[in-house]
Amino acid sequence: FPVTIRLHRVVSNRACLDTSFISVPIDSFPVVTATASTELVCPGELVQLTSTVSPAQMVEWTPTSGLSCVDCLTPVATISGPVTFVVNTPEANCPATAQVTINVSSPPAVELPSNMTVCPGDTVLLNNLPEEPSTTYLWVSDPPGFNNSSAQPEVSPVQTTTYSLTAANSVCSLTATTTISVAQATVTASADQSICNGSTAALSADAGAIIVTGK
Repeated sequence: FPVTIRLHRVVSNRACLDTSFISVPIDSFPVVTATASTELVCPGELVQLTSTVSPAQMVEWTPTSGLSCVDCLTPVATISGPVTFVVNTPEANCPATAQVTINVSSPPAVELPSNMTVCPGDTVLLNNLPEEPSTTYLWVSDPPGFNNSSAQPEVSPVQTTTYSLTAANSVCSLTATTTISVAQATVTASADQSICNGSTAALSADAGAIIVTGK
C-alpha cells in the first residue's frame, strides 16, 4: 500500500526563521507473476498463459502475435517458435513486469518416398533418413499385414499398399504415409497353330495396354 513521508524544510536568515512542510506519497510496485501450462511444445501447439497481479489492476502482454487476448490474465498462445511473453502493469504508478519463456521442440525428421509404381517383388526403402535418438517408429499397412518398428524398413509388396508411419520423440510426434502401387500384367498369346516347314505364321500377344505382333 502507498505510504507518505513528511519532509520538513527550515530556512534561517539571521534572526528570521522559516519552516515549511511537504507530504510526499510513495507508491509500491504491484506483485506480478507469469506462468505457462507447459514451457516446451511442438510448433503450432496451444499454451495456456496465466498471470496474477496484486493489487488487482490492468495487465498487458507482449508480444501480441498469437495471443487470444493481450489485456487479460489468462490468454491462450499459439506457439510457432521460441518466444518470451512479458506481462506488465501499464496503469500502475510504479509499473512491474513478469515473464515466461516457451521453447519449441522439433518433431522427428522423416522422408518417405513419393507415391510410386513398382514391379512385383521390387524392394522399396520406406524412409530415406536414419534413425534419430530417443525416437520411436511404428509402421502399419493397408491392406493389413505389415508392422515394423525400425526407422528404415524395406518392403517388397505384391499388391498396391499404403504404408503409414507414426514417429515420436519425447515431445512431438508426426504421421506420414506413402502408397506403393504394384504393376500387374497378364499376357495373352495367340492360339496354337500348325504350319508347314518354311511357311509363315502370324503371332500376337496382348499384355493389356501393350500389343505385340510378329511373323
